[in-house]
Amino acid sequence: MLDERVKRIFGDSMHLKLLLLFYKNREYTATTGELSEQFGVSILTVREAADDFIYAGILKKELVKEGKDCREVVMLNKDSPCTRAVFQLLKEIEEGLCS
Repeated sequence: MLDERVKRIFGDSMHLKLLLLFYKNREYTATTGELSEQFGVSILTVREAADDFIYAGILKKELVKEGKDCREVVMLNKDSPCTRAVFQLLKEIEEGLCS
């Protein structure tokens, strides 16, 4: 229900897909490569959308050590006022307060 409502407002873009993914799974982390596979789009498409959200403070990048290797993952920036504001809007849409 939420997906349909926000798609009508914001369209069906990579930005919206990323936003809804992190809204529904707040502990989720993934590389841009993993996200591109998940959504079936190019890494560049994911990177551009993720970079926009990183610039806005909604997402952040972090290096995660796995054994001897490190990988850069994208995750929700829970401390950001922008994240809280956007998620509050999504919650209101989800609850039907904006109808």
